[in-house]
Amino acid sequence: MTQAQVQLSAFALVLSGCVGSSAMSSPGAVAQGPSLLDAGAAPLPGEPGELLTTISGKKLAARIANPKGKATLVNIWASWCAPCAHEFPLLLKASRALAPRGIETFLISVDAPEDRAAVEVFLRRYDVTERVYLRTGEDTDLVRALGQSWSGGLPATMIFGPTGELRYFHEGEIEERMLEQAVELVLD
Repeated sequence: MTQAQVQLSAFALVLSGCVGSSAMSSPGAVAQGPSLLDAGAAPLPGEPGELLTTISGKKLAARIANPKGKATLVNIWASWCAPCAHEFPLLLKASRALAPRGIETFLISVDAPEDRAAVEVFLRRYDVTERVYLRTGEDTDLVRALGQSWSGGLPATMIFGPTGELRYFHEGEIEERMLEQAVELVLD
């Protein structure tokens, strides 16, 4: 990605707002059955302020590049984004259910760091009990960490395989069945 593309992508992130629910890619079909997201680990105890941790694009890129054999689900959202708010309960459910299956989840707010209080209010609304991230640093670092597929539209969901390669990308609100199919694709 050229420097101009990175800057343009970062600018799109700031200006894009939320996008609809159209997939940029979709996984193949999987067999019908019980939801993959129904059986999960118990949530972690804590308050939203204690569970909201900052993460930079550089730190996320390092984590994705060195996944220690785990797949990584990344969801980018903002407290002011209506489609993000609508899909957030599904992502919380996924985070709980996928941890025992070896998929680490990063739910990352792109709200400005000075808007931390608004993010904490958002998290209280959903009774969040798992670790959630607030991005810090340059927008360009986050865009670089997540790759060329992402236009900066919100929400965005990506799944990276256990060797760090992008295996699934969806920009816009994700539906449960789509997420289940993506997880199956990555775990196969």
